[in-house]
Amino acid sequence: MTLIIAAKGKEHILLGADSRAVRQDRAGTRILTDMHDKLILLNKFNCLLIAGDAERGIYLIENFKEQIDKKDDIKSIVKKFVIFCRKEFRGLLNFINIESSYYPEIVFILAGFENIKGKTSKPRLYIIRSKSAFQPGEKREYIIEGKKTISEYLFAKEYKIDMTADQLSKLTFQCFYDTEKIDGEAGGEIHLATLDNKYGFNDIDTKELEEDIDLKDIRKIMEGV
Repeated sequence: MTLIIAAKGKEHILLGADSRAVRQDRAGTRILTDMHDKLILLNKFNCLLIAGDAERGIYLIENFKEQIDKKDDIKSIVKKFVIFCRKEFRGLLNFINIESSYYPEIVFILAGFENIKGKTSKPRLYIIRSKSAFQPGEKREYIIEGKKTISEYLFAKEYKIDMTADQLSKLTFQCFYDTEKIDGEAGGEIHLATLDNKYGFNDIDTKELEEDIDLKDIRKIMEGV
């Protein structure tokens, strides 16, 4: 499993993803790997995050990226991605029932900016699920997917739409830190980044964020308070 987060801030979009994937071998042994980059840059102003079947999802994305033009905005990317995924899955649907446990469950978050009158301006967040036939849904403020219980609690408590990049990066990193302490199926290296309508994509160094971790809420959760 995994944890991915996309949230709108004052003048930006904050993105976060862990690197952990969990799978079972034929003997039923659960195997953790921390080698998946689930935050993927599509072009300067638009990104995609993935949760669920990471290997199949990353394969889809790597092939889809070839269709992206540097001038595509988030709305055109979403349309292209839906068409691409449905076409790729069409052959699979001929062999397995959509309710089958073998059907790959993948969740994508697409985040970026809409071009209005030729200018990169309006931030948008979309969620797309394989089990919903890749029907896109738009969210106004933030999207949290994967092992999301703790993150939803923290966002409900702390999140505001006008948060600065520093404030939102601290909140998001706290979500990943607390989730890994409670649930080992999310974790590994944490990838945080911002998107803004002027400079586009920018990676965030998480070393300083580790020093500002607040342990109060995680202690309450662990103690069952």
